[in-house]
Amino acid sequence: MSVPIGDVLGIMTTLIVGFINIIVLLLMALIDAKKVTAPGKVRLLFCKTKF
Repeated sequence: MSVPIGDVLGIMTTLIVGFINIIVLLLMALIDAKKVTAPGKVRLLFCKTKF
């Protein structure tokens, strides 16, 4: 069975985006724990770029 390249790319991109989402959330949690300055802007940007 041959898998279409589009499907593979879609799965890869979703995995990568999910991984980046987790990393960003962890970083935001760390930043929030240290100092609460401008996480709102980051969250707005993050929500806009989210798929």
